[in-house]
Formats: sequence, structure tokens, C-alpha cells
Amino acid sequence: MDRSHVRALLIDDHELVRHAIHGLLVDVLGIGTVVEADSLASGLERIVEGPAVDLLLVDLNLPDTDGPESLAALVDALPDARIAVISGSVDREDVVGCLAVGVDGYLPKGLPTAELVKALELILDGGSYVPSQLTRGGVAASPKPKHKPAGLENLTTRQAEIDELRGKKPAVETPLPVVPTAEPVPAA
Repeated sequence: MDRSHVRALLIDDHELVRHAIHGLLVDVLGIGTVVEADSLASGLERIVEGPAVDLLLVDLNLPDTDGPESLAALVDALPDARIAVISGSVDREDVVGCLAVGVDGYLPKGLPTAELVKALELILDGGSYVPSQLTRGGVAASPKPKHKPAGLENLTTRQAEIDELRGKKPAVETPLPVVPTAEPVPAA
């Protein structure tokens, strides 16, 4: 898929992390423009300066943020962008908090590169991503639903788990599209 038209904003306070992710976005995913910022404030400045951002990748633990709630301003400023948190944290409260403010994915910095690429492709294609180790038997484990609530019949179990983490409660009368989710890629 041609992603040369995509404009990404990458916000992380570590230059090495920005450099590595920048290279991945351009060289592997073919994203045309990657703009960098080293703080929430400078990221908001880049958004105001324009042009529009299609993909936002933001570190959860920036010096000028105070947890997931701090990301709400970014989500509000970019209603049409795909937004993912990249974080060293795998704490359940962080994951749930980020999903609750409306991000489309949660990407731990420890993800293998192949899985990170698949996750970013999924997010760019309109899906949501949370690594299954954060929802099944891992640090952020949640009980598997015994049955799918009304309105969630078209979702896979994995999609229902992600929606549960996000706190989504879809309307019963609205048919839900099936959105693919990525599973972890086994380590080589």
C-alpha cells in the first residue's frame, strides 16, 4: 500500500527512540513525511503549525505529561488522525487510561520490530491494537468474556477484549464492522 502521502508526527523525549522510529516509518512503512517533537508542548505546536497529521505516535511518559489524561488534548486536536501511544510501560492502568482517552493503539517499546510494523499497519488501516500479552495472561490481564454482549456478535474475542479495555459500549442497533487485530509474532 502506498503511504507516501501520510504525514506522521512522532513525539518522544529521547532522540535515539525518535531516530529509530522515524527510520522504521519511512524505510519500512513508506510514510512520506515524519515530523518530530520532543515534548507534548512542542507536539501541540507542530499540530497548530500544520499541515494536518494522519498518524500520531506519542510517548506516554514525556516530561510535560502526567499520565494518559494528558493525551486528551492531542486526541481532541486530531479528530481525524490515527493515534498510538508508544511506551515503556506495560501497566494495565496506563493501557486502559490511554484507550479511554481515545487512542487507537498501545505499543510497548519492547515489541519485536515485526510486530510493531504489523501493529502500525493495522492502525493506519483503521484498526485498533493492544498486544495480547497485555490482555491475556500478562501484566494487564482481564478475564475473557464468557459470552459476547448484544451488539458485539460480529467482533472476534480479541476485538471484544480491546473494546472492553477501551470502555466502548457500542449501540445495539448499529451493526459493527469487523476490524482485524494483530496477534503477537513469535520471537525468531
